[in-house]
Amino acid sequence: DAAVTVAHVVQSADVFSGIDTVEIQNKLGQMITLFSDGSVPIVTELLEGVPYEAINRLAEDCDADLIVLNAGTKKWLDRAVLGSTAEEVIRTATVPVLAVPVPVGDVSDRRVA
Repeated sequence: DAAVTVAHVVQSADVFSGIDTVEIQNKLGQMITLFSDGSVPIVTELLEGVPYEAINRLAEDCDADLIVLNAGTKKWLDRAVLGSTAEEVIRTATVPVLAVPVPVGDVSDRRVA
């Protein structure tokens, strides 16, 4: 049976700097409400660690068939200096990865097919 896990990763430094993990969990829940029609079970995960490592670990723990991630949130300079989580996941994942460029802006009128 199909199931979807939606995850967000915070780095350890973000947790210590006062990032509001409750707010992140609430936003994940809101996103599920906005995009889900209820036909496929969806769970959310808030993970801590190095993003690409946490994503790959979750994929292994869930026995995922596919990783889908946003490929377009960083500016070009950030990618050049820090690298991209999407690039790291693509290079290190043990399952197929679909990197989708999601435009920045209001997503309230979009539906996931």
